[in-house]
Amino acid sequence: MSYIYSSRVEKVRRDPKYPIAEAFLDLMLNKDSFETEGNEKVLQELFSQLGSAGPDVIKKALYEYIYPKYISEPGTSRRVDEAVGQDILLARQSMQQTQQFLNIQNSILASKLPQMEDLNYFFGKFSDNALETMIRFQTPEFMRVCGIPALAHWMRVGGTVKKINEYEPDNVRRAFAAFKHDDVETGIPIVGLENYSKYFVKYIPTEIIAEVILLTNHYDIYLNFIRDDFKVKNLDPTKNMVLTALKKLRKKHKNSWTYTDGMISELKLVSEIVSESKMNVIDQVKSYFYNKKYLPILAMSALNKDELFIVEDKIVDLLDNDNGGKKIPLSKYVNNVSKQWAMVNVAESLNSDYDSFNRKVAELKNNAIVKARHLIIDDLLEQDMTLDFFYSTTAQILSRLKPVLIEQR
Repeated sequence: MSYIYSSRVEKVRRDPKYPIAEAFLDLMLNKDSFETEGNEKVLQELFSQLGSAGPDVIKKALYEYIYPKYISEPGTSRRVDEAVGQDILLARQSMQQTQQFLNIQNSILASKLPQMEDLNYFFGKFSDNALETMIRFQTPEFMRVCGIPALAHWMRVGGTVKKINEYEPDNVRRAFAAFKHDDVETGIPIVGLENYSKYFVKYIPTEIIAEVILLTNHYDIYLNFIRDDFKVKNLDPTKNMVLTALKKLRKKHKNSWTYTDGMISELKLVSEIVSESKMNVIDQVKSYFYNKKYLPILAMSALNKDELFIVEDKIVDLLDNDNGGKKIPLSKYVNNVSKQWAMVNVAESLNSDYDSFNRKVAELKNNAIVKARHLIIDDLLEQDMTLDFFYSTTAQILSRLKPVLIEQR
């Protein structure tokens, strides 16, 4: 079976200049010379709209800006492996054709409540809790960046996990845990940090509480509270300001379930978070705890429990997150791919010998490479303001996604 690209990527791949753009991208990422006749021809064909001066202008941009700033050492351009399976994609496509899913999703998108018989198909004995969850999060403030309800994403993730595990005896429980993966992160800002522990007791069934605790990015909950407070005060925080805010949260919520002690001691030791970065400090801190704490703890805990399916649930979530297409801002899209790559690194470090698990990790890895390459190639093919797009997109993508695009030699 041939590799399935998203319609967004496939549309760009049909551009007559796509092979030339892809060749240029590989030459750039490999830091190959553009002085040879063949490579010079690639420049001339791809940037023909810039006129006869085009190749020299692009070479100047590469040698004086792109290479010194983003590709100081030669590497090997990562390519898509079209032999990699797409178990998750195929499961999601199959699941989305079921009448029960279509009924539920139609209700969610129309701000209505689904029928219990449809919920029962996916969630069995947890259907009442699923309905209660949908009632709580049905209001407009729970919209995602792409303009659809958060519940629609939750349902796709839960439904896909159900399909993947359809022959497992506990597929209903797994599906429901996956459906609830964002419940706590979305709900705590409504009820307040003082109700952190109570929230789990009230809204998360005991049968899935262990999985939901692992799937929940507790660090983000605290950092989002801090970010929102700085926004209200119109402040651009430094790392020390974030530390002070964490200490205040610890003091205020000392009797609540808190991650702040570990976050404070960890953040004090982190030197790479700087105000001069293109990412604001809060986003740098969020990225640090996501990559260095949240994902590794999730993965190692699942491995120790012999429950790698929890990591698979996170992979399903990450693959579903970039389905918003052009409705997702570039910065958000880049962030999604960056998170996928972080998960790939953590999952590969587990050295699992489970073929099913490794296939899903490989699928995520391939997807990240596809999306990162697409972001640059899409703008390389722009016929208007070509030089502007070349600078802005290449710089933005390479500053965040260089490890996805380039394998160090």
